[in-house]
Amino acid sequence: MRVHSGERPYKCVYCNKAFTASSILRTHIRQHSGEKPFKCRHCGKAFASHAAHDSHVRRTHTKDKPCTCTLCGKSFSQTYELKLHMSLHSQD
Repeated sequence: MRVHSGERPYKCVYCNKAFTASSILRTHIRQHSGEKPFKCRHCGKAFASHAAHDSHVRRTHTKDKPCTCTLCGKSFSQTYELKLHMSLHSQD
């Protein structure tokens, strides 16, 4: 099936939301079913999507902190954390 721009042929049977790809619909349906097939090997916490799992591992279990403050050099794993930190500099 070829999907044209703006077309959303994959509909959720639970809430009628529509999606452009069947894979996105499958992930969405997990919100209704409670299925969480992606398990963290570090702590056992489970997630409905691969993206949520990866984000959890990066934030919680790795030292990967790519967002660095240009003023003081402190590093953060998430952009929003850096933005919050930068607001503290502007209060000085």
